[in-house]
Amino acid sequence: MGGGGALYFAAKYAERFAGVVASGATTVTWAYPFERLRENGIGLLYVHGDGDQQTNSHWAQLAADYARKRGVDAEMLIVKGGDHRTAWRMALKESLDFLLQRRKP
Repeated sequence: MGGGGALYFAAKYAERFAGVVASGATTVTWAYPFERLRENGIGLLYVHGDGDQQTNSHWAQLAADYARKRGVDAEMLIVKGGDHRTAWRMALKESLDFLLQRRKP
């Protein structure tokens, strides 16, 4: 539950986070509390490998779009050559850069 767990903790403890990276995660957009991220100024980065055989990046892209429409600072990063287990490692620098650009007041 890497990416899904990150999304869970970001919503549950939104006051503690400035950013979250969800790798290989899909989101049930109608049920996820994106307003918690928006209200707490949490940036969201979906990371997905283009070779992921377990979850489809199309659904993560739709979730990122949905989040943006609801006022969340959300981005999508497709990792060329990445699969479900390797994409997060291949995008570690970009993920850390994304997180380091965010601060809680």
